[in-house]
Amino acid sequence: WTHRLGGINFMGRGTVTARAALLADGRRGDRVITLAEGHGYAVGDRITVVAPATERFRRLIEHHMSWHTLAQGLFEVVEVEGGRVTLSQPLRTDFLREDGAFAQKMRLITGCGVEGVGYEQASSIERAPGMKEADYKRARLAEDLPFYGVFFQNAWGVWLRDVGVRDAGFHTAYFVVTKHAEVRDCVFEDRRFPGGGATSYAGFDRTWDGLMENLETHNLRHAPNLQWNASGNVIRNGRFTGSDGQWHAGWTLENLLENNVISAHGTGGTYGHGLYASGPWSPLHGPQ
Repeated sequence: WTHRLGGINFMGRGTVTARAALLADGRRGDRVITLAEGHGYAVGDRITVVAPATERFRRLIEHHMSWHTLAQGLFEVVEVEGGRVTLSQPLRTDFLREDGAFAQKMRLITGCGVEGVGYEQASSIERAPGMKEADYKRARLAEDLPFYGVFFQNAWGVWLRDVGVRDAGFHTAYFVVTKHAEVRDCVFEDRRFPGGGATSYAGFDRTWDGLMENLETHNLRHAPNLQWNASGNVIRNGRFTGSDGQWHAGWTLENLLENNVISAHGTGGTYGHGLYASGPWSPLHGPQ
């Protein structure tokens, strides 16, 4: 199940067990988390570790947006000794008991990619003479499919290479709850819907340890874009025209942007900054 669909979809099932509460704080740099015995995790399992966004955290950063997650990550279990579970890499931030941090086993789609293809979404709706802009938008929303170009969800080790996406409904290519995702030598341009928020991004959303290299985008809203705790990602050697680069929402951590060219002048919804991050005053995005 998903609330998003693309022209091409790769979607794993997601969580397959109940939440297992952390019995001790997981601190930045730790590779071991402590759970109650009987958690059922085994070597080779992929799990997510989550710290909910609590009222304590919101007060700490002077922000009261209704985020659900402060921190999250995907990990492979490499050793189990009773309630001690060793992860494939260190935690990037603190996962605290007082925030209700927990782990869950995931069923992820793996080893899937798209290479050497183009995707373009057509529209059957033309704006009639004298038609108001609001009516035109409603007609398009009713008739045109709000598709993504390529969509990955609950995925590990997935990729795009030499892919072109033009006029996708919402996002050109999108990654949600993914790890080790790669985008290389691709071109993304324009979007089908002229709407505002949550449309026309190129970047990573709840994605960890991903790579975008040699990506070219034209007339998107936010590109390169990182949001919702996307962490450990690298975006390099890209050219982004008509969009702004953003750490967009949800407390993104430890991402590297290097050797990119960003021209934020455009009419597609860019804020106009080369790189942008909001502060606690933002009612939608919060501090980054």
